[in-house]
Amino acid sequence: INAEYMGVHGIYLYKEMGLPYLLNCVILAYAPLFVVFKAFKLTEFASCIKLIVIGGISFLVCQGTKMILFALLVATQSENMDGFELTQEIVKNVVNLIDLVAIYYALNYLKVGGGENIFFKLLAVTLGWGGVQIFLSYFFYLLFNAFSSEFQWECIQTAVQANIDFLDAYIIAFLVVLCTTEGASSFKKLAGITLILCKILIISLILSYM
Repeated sequence: INAEYMGVHGIYLYKEMGLPYLLNCVILAYAPLFVVFKAFKLTEFASCIKLIVIGGISFLVCQGTKMILFALLVATQSENMDGFELTQEIVKNVVNLIDLVAIYYALNYLKVGGGENIFFKLLAVTLGWGGVQIFLSYFFYLLFNAFSSEFQWECIQTAVQANIDFLDAYIIAFLVVLCTTEGASSFKKLAGITLILCKILIISLILSYM
């Protein structure tokens, strides 16, 4: 088999397998958001569309603020420092609490009453927040790694991780609602605060150490 045939065949194989594989990974990562959006008929609520946009903007503003605080408060790791610094990791996780403030203000930007409306408001903010988060976190990775002639399990895992991150954003937003809803019992608020602290502080520290 001559080199010219192999070159042409390689280009054909790249185009034949790369694009479908990329599309499969993108669909796996982002189609659930569209399914949730259509299944709950959020287009019927004008306020939900606004809240999706507000959720996305809140994420961008929050991440920009965190980047500035990380640059100011977190020391640059040098070659002489160990891989895990407890003080630095605590500072990082405290800064991450800004996410809760941003989600709270996004949820309360529009006043919507009623238990069912609160659910739609929570879902809309999560779609905006989580949608922007997983797009910026994973889309370009999939674009440059999934568009190839070789099957890579890492791309499938990345697409699945995008769904897990979206679910994680919904859980955090739900806990924020649980802790800040008027009329909620003290036990529910305490449970919500405890779970948030475990998620953002304790579990994050353990994962950073690992």
